[in-house]
Amino acid sequence: MADLAGFRIAENGATWSLATYERYADETPALVSLDTLDDATLDQLAKIGHESPVQVPTAGIDTETFAHLGQQDGVAARIAEFNLIILGADTANLPAAIRGFFDACPGALRRLHVIHQAPKLVVRTTFVRMLATARTVTDLPQALAGPGFPAARAVALGGFFGPAFVKPALHITAPWVWASMSARAYALVVWPFGTAIPGGTFPSNQLADLVAPTTDRFTDNISSSRPTHTAAQYDAFLTWWVERVNTLLAIVTDPAQFPEPGTHTYSPDRQFQMLMSLERLFRDVAEALQHHGRDQTACLRAAYDALDCLEGLGIRNFRYYTSPSRARDALDRITAQVPTNAVAVLRPVCDDAVNALDRVRDGFYSSGPHWTANGLDGLPGTQRPSRDWDQAVADYLRLDRNTAHSFSKMDATDRAIYLAHDGELPSRLASLALLALVDLLADLDKLDAKLGR
Repeated sequence: MADLAGFRIAENGATWSLATYERYADETPALVSLDTLDDATLDQLAKIGHESPVQVPTAGIDTETFAHLGQQDGVAARIAEFNLIILGADTANLPAAIRGFFDACPGALRRLHVIHQAPKLVVRTTFVRMLATARTVTDLPQALAGPGFPAARAVALGGFFGPAFVKPALHITAPWVWASMSARAYALVVWPFGTAIPGGTFPSNQLADLVAPTTDRFTDNISSSRPTHTAAQYDAFLTWWVERVNTLLAIVTDPAQFPEPGTHTYSPDRQFQMLMSLERLFRDVAEALQHHGRDQTACLRAAYDALDCLEGLGIRNFRYYTSPSRARDALDRITAQVPTNAVAVLRPVCDDAVNALDRVRDGFYSSGPHWTANGLDGLPGTQRPSRDWDQAVADYLRLDRNTAHSFSKMDATDRAIYLAHDGELPSRLASLALLALVDLLADLDKLDAKLGR
């Protein structure tokens, strides 16, 4: 297993040392990689999954829905057909099936992005899962084979890397859609449209929308203007995203990064917790980006969860990304560190996040007893009666997040801050989740240095 994982194990007296080969070689492994295929290179689809030691299950994929949509007209039907081909076509016939699909879609961009997952990535995460499981159960073989450790099984059977790590990149133009993604064993296949197309409208004629909970707290509407990014910019953005995710996975799948505090002894528990946390982070960011004019509360809650997850990992705390000036600092770092074509896709969403914080600041009543030009002052029940606007906005959003546990634990200061605001929030505030994630991806040396201490 160590050889399959790309681990180097060396005996050192009564102990063993464990690290990845690339750490010794000072290089980044290709755990996930991106190929772009066109008519001339579509035959490479026939190679997907041939190097895989195991088959990744597709449980939970609703092929019946795809089949139903595929019988209808419109863009959704074509996307359903694409998914059915990727999910179900025999590997050897996949190139011909995709060419036939493109032939039946005149005007469609005849290009695919294939995101490959190296088998050693799954072996590495399975290795961690086995060691973490061994510390909690007495019968390891039974635990690995049965349903007794569902969280660990999700990491291993999902191949760890999967749609969750790519979905934030695909949702970045929501409510517009710039690509469709489907999965095969050890590969994700992305069909770019070359431009953004409508992903949905709200309000719609669906009964579920008419009886949905109100979102009157969010007074602004999601912009209906079509993103103007070019196909080359989308390609550059996805290339950057996959490269940064690969570097991230190289860091967090290296067991040498996870010693027990105060010792040089490897801690599979710490590594397992990091892997699970990152998967949760990417899922939260993807959910926060699903702007479509409804469920803004759910999007904001997902964004709060993403910021909490980052704080739990010890990367940056919730207050940092909810402070207007610090969020703008993060935006400036992203602009400086991300390639021009990629940042062209990222920047509008990150701009929305920073501007949303400014609008939260503007929501404090200027006629209120605590409002001043520089922040809030004269707050009761505290040794810090003043808050500048960075602190006031961050405190208000912290309180808003904490109300998920009810309002009953607010003290006098909390109540004064909360009641000093009109309670209205911009829908794009949820984009803070992406700003924070991209800030992490753009400067992974910080995470590497933190883990390596």
